[in-house]
Amino acid sequence: MIKQGHRAKYSVVSQTDDRIVIRDIGEARDMSVTNDAEFVVNDLRRQGLLRSGMTLHYFDSTGRLDGIAWEEEYLGFYAVQASDS
Repeated sequence: MIKQGHRAKYSVVSQTDDRIVIRDIGEARDMSVTNDAEFVVNDLRRQGLLRSGMTLHYFDSTGRLDGIAWEEEYLGFYAVQASDS
């Protein structure tokens, strides 16, 4: 049996009519935004913060800015900020 951690925790950094930026604020025991992306997208949609056509960017737990490509059932990820490595 796989034990699942607590749901991802995030805060809204900024929001415009066409984009929302969030930050992963979870602790070590929590799932990351990356690993719990479906929950995060559904939670933002449920709150009315993420609507069709909007861009979703997030600062992951290491501070890197990435994006979640979402539309109904599809989730994908893309780099917004180039890695330092």
